[in-house]
Amino acid sequence: MAVKVLLKGLIVGVFRHLSLLLAFCCVAQAAVASAYGAPTYKGMVVDAETKAPIEGAVVVVVWYKKPLITMNGPLYFHNAKEVLTDSKGGFSLSAFPGINWNPFTRLMKDPNISRTYPDDPGIYPVIAIFSPGYGPFPEAQVKPPSEVETKRAMLKEGIVVELPKLETKEELQKYTNSDDIGFSICHSTSRFYCVPADRIANFIRLLNVHRGMIGLDPLRWVSGRH
Repeated sequence: MAVKVLLKGLIVGVFRHLSLLLAFCCVAQAAVASAYGAPTYKGMVVDAETKAPIEGAVVVVVWYKKPLITMNGPLYFHNAKEVLTDSKGGFSLSAFPGINWNPFTRLMKDPNISRTYPDDPGIYPVIAIFSPGYGPFPEAQVKPPSEVETKRAMLKEGIVVELPKLETKEELQKYTNSDDIGFSICHSTSRFYCVPADRIANFIRLLNVHRGMIGLDPLRWVSGRH
């Protein structure tokens, strides 16, 4: 009986200390971001042919995380943010991914950037830029040609992203689901890394506008599920 009580006390003590350590790390992370200011993704979205600004395009940023110790383990959704471009095609969005409350996971780095710039410590999420009737970034971007360089530039001086106007029904049909643009939205058979629909309401609205241009029914989600 005494041994059971001792073990129970030991387990409770360990979890209590782990909880305090996690809380401290999270508070410290938030304090650092607040003190130094989180970096910002910024740029301008324009029509690739006319160079006119595209107002109301949506810029979506999605962060993922993986277990700390894994060879080829699962990918988990961490956070998502979105913003619409202004009348000049400009956008600005905080690059702070939010606090990771799970001490056994780490935020994912972009493998393309890690290979090209092995000393780059930044966490580069999935970034998608979309406007109805246009080819999205990064799948259809015209200029600049490199997704890696675009993401890096967004965190520095900002960059102009050129999107091509889609002319034919066949071209429009290439981008009628979120998977065609760079990420998955949660539905009834969701994967770990899907994005909850209520986090990207503007993207879903614009995707349905795009679908309507070629006579497709809108996609609907209920309580964040498709």
